[in-house]
Amino acid sequence: NSKHDLMSEDIQEEWISRVESGEFDAIVLSPPCGTWSRANWANKDGPSPCRDRRHPWGLPHMKRYQQRRADEGHRFIHFAIRAMHATRSVRTVNGKVFVLLEHPEDLGRVHTGEPASIWQLEDIRTAFGNTVFASVAGHQCQYPDVDYAKPTRLYGNLKGLDKFGYPGWPIFDAAGYYQGPLPRSCGHYHKTKIIGRNENGGHNTAPTASYPAGMCFFISWLIFENWSNQSGVRSASMGWKSPSTAPTLPDSNPKQVRQVIM
Repeated sequence: NSKHDLMSEDIQEEWISRVESGEFDAIVLSPPCGTWSRANWANKDGPSPCRDRRHPWGLPHMKRYQQRRADEGHRFIHFAIRAMHATRSVRTVNGKVFVLLEHPEDLGRVHTGEPASIWQLEDIRTAFGNTVFASVAGHQCQYPDVDYAKPTRLYGNLKGLDKFGYPGWPIFDAAGYYQGPLPRSCGHYHKTKIIGRNENGGHNTAPTASYPAGMCFFISWLIFENWSNQSGVRSASMGWKSPSTAPTLPDSNPKQVRQVIM
C-alpha cells in the first residue's frame, strides 16, 4: 500500500534511516528494470526507449510521458545507490551488512542502438568503496524448470557470489557489442519468447520478472551462509549444506522449497 511506496521521498528516507541504524543484517536490492531493459530496443511493440548509453538519465527532447517514465525508472536506482552507500559505515550486532543488487546483464549494442544499463554507471561500480565485492553474470536457466535464459548480473559483498556464474564486469568490442563474461550461448534450447507482446497484449518479459525458485534458494542460501559464518552460528546445525556449485532446489516439492526459503 502507500506506506510501502518507494516513489515517496519520505518513505525512502525512512528506509535509509533504518539501514543506517543497523536494523538489517542483509539487504537485497532489485530495482524495476522496465526502462533499463534492452527489450525496449529489441522490438517495435513498445514501449519506446527513454534512455541509452550516452544518456542513462533520459534521452534529450523526449515527450513528457517518456520523461516521466524515465524519471520513475531511475528514482529506484538512486535509492539503491544510497542504500549501498549507507551500509558502508554500518555495523550490526553481528558485524557488517551484507548487500546484494540484481539487474539484467548489460549485453551492449543491438542493431537499433546502445541500450543503457545500470552497470555502466560509475556510482554503481564504486558503491562499495574499498570493501571487497563481486560482480557476477549468470543465466537464470541454470535453475530447474526455467525455459528462458534471461542473462542476469548480481553485485554484492557476499562471499561465494561467484557461484552464480561468470565473475567480472561486462566486456565489449570497439563497436560496443558484448564479448562476455557470459558465453554466447547458455547451452539450452528455449521455447519461451521474452521479446514482444503475447496474445493478450501484455509484454512477454512480464512473467519472467519474478526469480525462479532455484535462484531464490541460491540467494537465501548465500545470505544465510555469510551471516552464519560472521555471527558464529553453525549452518550445519540448521540443516543447510554448502554446495560446491550454484545450488539447485533441495527437492522438487514446492512446499518444501518454501519452507527452506522462509
